[in-house]
Amino acid sequence: MGPVLCTGLSNHVSCQPYGAESQSTIKGMGPVLCTGLSNHVPCQPYGADSQSTIKGEYAIMDKNVRNRYTVGVLVSNEPGVLSRVSGLFSRRGFNIESLAVGPTQDQTVSRITIVVLGNDSSIEQLVQQLYKLICVRKVRVYDPANTVERQLVMIKVAANAHDREGLMRLVEIFKAKVVDVTRESLTLTITGDVEKVSAMVELMQDYGITEIVRTGTVALQRGNQIMNSEIFDL
Repeated sequence: MGPVLCTGLSNHVSCQPYGAESQSTIKGMGPVLCTGLSNHVPCQPYGADSQSTIKGEYAIMDKNVRNRYTVGVLVSNEPGVLSRVSGLFSRRGFNIESLAVGPTQDQTVSRITIVVLGNDSSIEQLVQQLYKLICVRKVRVYDPANTVERQLVMIKVAANAHDREGLMRLVEIFKAKVVDVTRESLTLTITGDVEKVSAMVELMQDYGITEIVRTGTVALQRGNQIMNSEIFDL
C-alpha cells in the first residue's frame, strides 16, 4: 500500500490511497504515515518520538516500538459489551495478548482486564476511543510498579512413576498444587505473575505437556488506590 491521505473530524480518521496528482490539491495538510492491508486504516497521532513537528497529523501505531500495557476497563454489565470493547482494540490495530472479564462488587458493573502491546501515543489514543463507548464507565492504564498482576494456569503432564520425583520438586519450588493424579498423568495448577507462570510452563515441556489452559492476567493497584465506576474518583 502506498501513501495515503487521512482526513476526518475529531480523533477518528479514515484513510484512502492517493496519487501524486492529488497531493497538491490538499491545503493545510501534509502527507501522513499510514500502513495497512485495506483502504480503511485506523490512525493515531504522532508522539514525541515520531520525528514530526507538524501538528494535527495522524499515523498508524509504530509496530517496531512495542511495550506491554495492562488496561483495566469498568463497563456496564449488559449483553454485547465484551464484543464492543474487544472489537475496538482490533479496529485500532492492537493484538490482545490476554483478556479477563468478570463481575465486580457492583452487580451492574463488570471489569475487563486486557494486556496489549503498543506505545505511549497509541495507548493514549485507545483510552480516548474507549471513553466514546457508552457502555464504558472507567478506563485505567496500570503502572507496573504500583500494580499486582496474577495469572492462573492448569497443566496436564504425562508422568510415570519414574518422572514424578522430579515433577514434585518443581511443584514445591514454584509452590504449585497437584489437583489430579492418574497412573499416566499429573494435573497441576500454578498462580503467579506472567514471568513465574511462563517459567513453569517452559520447564513442564521437558516432561511432555498433554493439555494446558491459561487464564488472562488480572490486576489490582497496590495500597489504597482503587478503581471505581464513578465519573470522579473519590
